[in-house]
Amino acid sequence: MNYYEVLGVSENADISEIKKKYRKLAMKYHPDRNSGDENATKKFREVTEAYEVLGDEKKREEYDYKRKNVQSQRRNKNKKENVKDEFSQNDFTFGRDFFKSAKEMRGMFENSLFPVLCKFSKGRVVTRTIRTLGIAESNLESKIMDLVEGQKDPTIGTYAKKGECTIRLASMHENEEDSIKALNDLSDRIKERLSGYVTIEGDVPLPEYVIELLINKGITVSSAESCTGGNFAGLFTSVAGASKVFNRGFVTYSNEAKVEDLGVDAETIKRYGAVSTQVCKEMAEAVYAKTRSDVCVSVTGVAGPDFCKKPPGLIYIGVHYRGNTEVFELNTHSAKRNVNRRAAVLHMYKYIYEIACKGICGTGND
Repeated sequence: MNYYEVLGVSENADISEIKKKYRKLAMKYHPDRNSGDENATKKFREVTEAYEVLGDEKKREEYDYKRKNVQSQRRNKNKKENVKDEFSQNDFTFGRDFFKSAKEMRGMFENSLFPVLCKFSKGRVVTRTIRTLGIAESNLESKIMDLVEGQKDPTIGTYAKKGECTIRLASMHENEEDSIKALNDLSDRIKERLSGYVTIEGDVPLPEYVIELLINKGITVSSAESCTGGNFAGLFTSVAGASKVFNRGFVTYSNEAKVEDLGVDAETIKRYGAVSTQVCKEMAEAVYAKTRSDVCVSVTGVAGPDFCKKPPGLIYIGVHYRGNTEVFELNTHSAKRNVNRRAAVLHMYKYIYEIACKGICGTGND
C-alpha cells in the first residue's frame, strides 16, 4: 500500500498538507458518518494507517527509505535500471521517465539527424547548451514542459548527464543573426524560470567553469570531507590551474580524525552524531581557522547503503565565508553509495559557484 496515494499527496508534501488531507479524508470515511458501509470503514483504516506513518517524521523517513529500496530492487530484477537511474532520486537527474518514446527520438533528431538535414536546406543551424544543477527532475519538467510541448523554432532537447540536467537549444533561420536572437530570447525565458538554480551556458565541465570563475576573482578554497572521502578535492585538483585557488583539503573520515585533525568538539559528535548540522558547521569553521581560505566547505553524511540511525542519502554541507557559516541539508533518498557521494560533491561545487557569482573576492573572510 502506497501511503502517499492513500492520502492523495505527493512525496514532497509537507506535514501541514498531510494533516489537511488526513482530516478531510478521515471526516469523509469516518464510521460514524458511514454506518454499515464496510468500504468506508476500510478506507478510514487505510487513511489512519497512512497518517500514522507520514505524520511522524521518523516513521516517514524509515518508510521512504524502505520504499525506495523496494523500488530499486524491482528495477534491478526487471533489468530496467541503467546509468540514468543512478540519479533518479536526487536533485540532478532529468530523464528516466521524462524522456521516453517521442521525447527520446526528438533528442536524437536534434543532435544527430537535424544538423545533417540542414546541410541540404537553406539557413544555418545555431545551437546552445544550458546546463543546470540543483533542480529535481519533476520540478524542471513542470517549469519548461509548455515550452517543450509547444516548440517549433528554436527546438528544445533535454538530457541527463552525470548529475546535470542539460537543455539543448537549436534554431535555423536563413539569417544567422535571427537564429541567435531566437536562441537568446528562449534562453532568457528558460533561465528566468530556473532562477534560484545554477544555470551555465556552454559545454565546459562544471569543475572547470567554477575554478575559472574563482581564479578570475581571486577566491581561495579549502575543504574538509567525511562521506566523500576526498572526492571533492580530487576532482578540484584534477583541473589545470587549480593550485592558484585551492589551498588545502582534509579527509576526516572517522570521528577521531574530525576531533584530532580539525579540532571538532568530541562532545558535539557525541551529542548530535557525526552526521549533523552541528558537526558540519564545526568542520567548516575549523578549516577556516587552519587555512584562512576565502571559502571553506565541509561535508558529512551517510553514503550508504546501510541505514545507521540516520538514512542513506542524508548529507550536510557547510560553507564558511566572510565570517558566516551556513549548513545545507541534502537528502537524495538513495541507498546507492556512489550516487550519494557524487551528489554531495556536485552540491559543494554548486554552493561555491553561488558564492563566486555574488561577487565576493579574495582574500580574507573576516
